[in-house]
Amino acid sequence: MTALPPLVRIGRLLGLLVALTLLPLAGRSAAQPSSAPPMDGSWRALTFTATKFTAAITVRLRIEAAAASADGPTRPAAGQADGCPEPGGDEHQLTVVVASRGPAMDNRYEERIWFAPADGRLRARVRRNRIDDPWLKRYCREAAGIRRFKIEPAGPAEKPQSPAAWSEREATFYPFPAEGAGCAPVSDPVLLLHLLPRQADLRDRPFVFCAFGRQQLHRITVRSAGSETLRVSYTLSDGDGAQTVTEQLKAPVYALTSEPLPAPGQAAEPFSLLGLRRDIRIHLHPQTLLPLRVSGMAGLFGTVELNLQQATVD
Repeated sequence: MTALPPLVRIGRLLGLLVALTLLPLAGRSAAQPSSAPPMDGSWRALTFTATKFTAAITVRLRIEAAAASADGPTRPAAGQADGCPEPGGDEHQLTVVVASRGPAMDNRYEERIWFAPADGRLRARVRRNRIDDPWLKRYCREAAGIRRFKIEPAGPAEKPQSPAAWSEREATFYPFPAEGAGCAPVSDPVLLLHLLPRQADLRDRPFVFCAFGRQQLHRITVRSAGSETLRVSYTLSDGDGAQTVTEQLKAPVYALTSEPLPAPGQAAEPFSLLGLRRDIRIHLHPQTLLPLRVSGMAGLFGTVELNLQQATVD
């Protein structure tokens, strides 16, 4: 056999090495395709952050299947029987944690909401303030309104204990206006971030959303407010891992207006979404529809911009 010239032998060797290198990579790409982010704004967890003056604010949201537990909506106080029925098998649970830290400031507020995933229909929720002024409030949806059970420590000695040992308790019923003021279904304000991206034709017609606030119903109307150029950077996680998304884009903006619907004899209360009360705007990603920013006026803080830092999708 005639010996091959040295350059030909080297070329064939390099070609073989390249083929051996690319073959496993091609196999891995076919076996483990990277899943694209959802195009309907669906998410399992979101984390937003904001900095205002010397305070750092973090908001964490997580949606999962509802499950009865020892500290669930019916038993946040050691099996007390004055609560709501256990969650159904088709219901979901949204957990909300809002924390703010800064000089002379350390607050943590938690909320759990049990709802029907198809339309956001509220069934029950638990709100808890853990620091400074601890309390726990449990809300149960009934046919004509919401029944609230409030539990708090009777004095300083009970403060360090769990809600099961708190002895100050009261029950209050908040009726809806006659015929529910045209609100069906009744949801929770935070669930707007779950329902809004799923609405079709948001640019062409407003989305009307009814939610129960602290003590009464609110009718929220969401309208297109054009678009705004944003530069975003957040971590996107799915079943295949995590990646950092950094891009400049033109985000659709949606503005909220709210109308309180108090029952007869009840004073109107302000609407609140994650502590934001006025001039609330939501920026969505133009393709995936994930919420990128939630902004508005928040009391003494003034304008607060909660920007997306982490998102987990299916």
